[in-house]
Formats: sequence, C-alpha cells, structure tokens
Amino acid sequence: MTFRFLHIADLHLDSAYGGSPPTVERLRSATKEALSRAVAFAIDETLDAVLIAGDAFDEERLGFEARAAFRRELERLSEHGITVVYITGNHDPGAAAGRAAGLRLARSIGSPGRAPIHVVLDGTPRLLHLRSRGGDEAAEVIAVGHATSRVTDNLARAMRETLDADAGARRLPRIGLLHTQVGSAAGAEGHEPYAPCTASDLMACDLDYWALGHVHIRGQVDPAVPAYYAGNLQGRNARESGPKGGWLVELDTDGLTHEPEFIPFAPVEFFRCEGEPSKDDEPEDLAGVIAAALDEAASLGHAPAARELIVRLDVTGHGGRWPDGFAEAVRDELQRLSGPVFGDFLEVQLRAARGGKPSTLEALKTLEELRAMIEGTPSALREALAVCRALDAKSAESREPAELEDALLQRLAARTRS
Repeated sequence: MTFRFLHIADLHLDSAYGGSPPTVERLRSATKEALSRAVAFAIDETLDAVLIAGDAFDEERLGFEARAAFRRELERLSEHGITVVYITGNHDPGAAAGRAAGLRLARSIGSPGRAPIHVVLDGTPRLLHLRSRGGDEAAEVIAVGHATSRVTDNLARAMRETLDADAGARRLPRIGLLHTQVGSAAGAEGHEPYAPCTASDLMACDLDYWALGHVHIRGQVDPAVPAYYAGNLQGRNARESGPKGGWLVELDTDGLTHEPEFIPFAPVEFFRCEGEPSKDDEPEDLAGVIAAALDEAASLGHAPAARELIVRLDVTGHGGRWPDGFAEAVRDELQRLSGPVFGDFLEVQLRAARGGKPSTLEALKTLEELRAMIEGTPSALREALAVCRALDAKSAESREPAELEDALLQRLAARTRS
C-alpha cells in the first residue's frame, strides 16, 4: 500500500510583499490563490494527506479574510477525505493567546464523514497514525510545533527521543514534520536559527521522509537524508524568485517509491535577471535585455511556471536611476515582445546591482524587500524602523532615507547578508 501526500510550507498569508501598491495587492490575493490551487490539486489527485510545515501566516498581520480562507481550505480537504497535519512555526506560534490556537481547527477531528485535521501547537512531539482514503492505517507522522516565535531548542532531538520510546514493531512509513533551520541547507543562512538542527540529527531519527519548513528555497537538505524543504508557496519579493509550490510525495513500507515531484502552485512568479544598459538606452532596449534573458531561461528548461510575472532587472554599470514612468514603459515594451509567450507582466523593477560597500537604502535592498526581511525580527526593531520612516517622510528635501534609518538598515543588512 502506498501513502500519497502533499508537502507545503511557509504560506505567509497576509505577509509583507514587495512592489508597487497594485503589485502588493495582487501578491496578497495570489498567496490565498496558491493555497486554493494546492488544495484543488490534492482533491483532484485523491491524495491521502496534506502536511503543512509551519508559517501558514504572519501572526501580527493575519486579517479576517485570510484567516477565513485558511480555515475554509483546510476544511475543504477534510470534507474530501484528505487528512491534514498542520504544525506551527515561528511566524504563527501556537501559544494559547495566539492566532493559530484561536483557529480551533482541531475540533474537526472525528466529525462524521470527514478526515481529521491535526494541529500541533507546541514543542511536545506527537506521533500520529494516519489512515489512507480507504480507511486503512497507512503512515505515521511525528510532528512538533513552535509554541513561541523564538524557539531555540533542537526539536529534532526531542522527536528522536519520542521515537526511541516507541518500542513497537515498525510496519508503516514514518514521516517527520518540522519547522527548523538546518544550517547546511541552501538558503538557511538567510533565516533565523529557530529550532536549529543538523542533517545528522535528522538522519538519526531514521524516518522515511522529512517534511520541513522555514527555509524558503525548496530542495533536499542532504543527499544522504530524505529531508526536503518545500520553500514558500508564493514568492513575496524578487529575492524569492522562480516557481513556488510543494512536493508530491509517495511512500510505501520501503520508503520513497521515487523522488518527490515538485508541483508549482504560485499564480505570480518573480523573474530576476541582470543587464548592463547605458544611460542613453530607451525602454525598448531594456525590454530586449529582459526578453533575451527569458528566452535563455526557457532554452535551459527554466522557463517561468506562472503566467503572471514580476521582473527584476539588476542593472550593472549604471546608477540605477530612471525618469518617472521609465519602468512602466519597459513593462509595456516587454509585454509587446514576450507577452504572447510568457503571459502578463505585472511590473518591471529596475534596481542597481549590489556591489561594493553599501551606503544607502538603494545599495542595500529596496524598501519592499527590507520590509519582508524585517518581518522576522523582533517587534521593537520593526517599530524603530517605522519611526525612522515617519521622520524621513516629514522631510521636504528628498525621499532618501534619514541618516538614522540608513544606519539601522546597514546594520540589519550586515547581520542577515550571506
């Protein structure tokens, strides 16, 4: 008997998004749409379960609409006989006063005609016995959540202790569900070391599959360990470029039947490329640079999976300053050149490529990207940045960041830069 499930993570509903106001609004709706697509896929494929590896939303930003959408989609899975296991992460901690506990999703367990929705809110490992759609016991999931937003314990070791205490004969596939920073994983350096562990910690648990969350770059942690990050479900800024989605996984008593299959769900995708235009170039020239980069990516098998694109052109050899309306004109030209092949271009972002010692906000990150990066920092830092921005807004001389804000952002960038 095989057990088929979808592994997703880091939905970040109502997160901080990068881009112009229309782009921000589209990304907000796109994140909910990506979740709806994932649920529809699980239903169409008659999967046995969907596992959500934390950070379904951002605690302080979750609005009522996104909250209702999250509940609705999980209940839709339950109504179609698909078991859900959702663990909390550092952005949606499970403390009693938090939003995750207030969702009360677990009350669906045992409802007639519905599959269970299991919610793990804290760091106590739970060993769950999951059934297939046919009603047979088909897999075991050991799951642990984050009770607070700053868990620093090695939860993988606690999971191993629980597994070691379960002395019964193992006859079903076993899956680990954990929100963690595995320090050796690609992209891990860009995330806080919450619930940190090593590939060796994961290997010691002797599981058939690890469904991980926290790092937003999908991939296998280590060739020797069946541990995978799903990445986030929808990119939020240009640093989260490329297709976003989840893993379709199939297990039997011998473990993985084949390599997990990546399934894209994000309706909007960031595409990032570089160019070295001159100051005399017209919008059509930059549009041609981007179109050529898109064509090259497609020729290498890396064409965008989504039909709505936000393009970031990192410009070298140029100050990165353009007249008002220039980026919009590039977008219009790019739509004319490549729209029939790649879809709708929502926005073109022109940024100076990073190089040398940064001294201004522009050389560090765009404001939108910084907002997304700052969301994982202590609230006091976010408040300090808001004060700095408010002071800067009062200046009639320019829209450049105030000296205090500039110093604060440089410190933050130095701390998070790989």
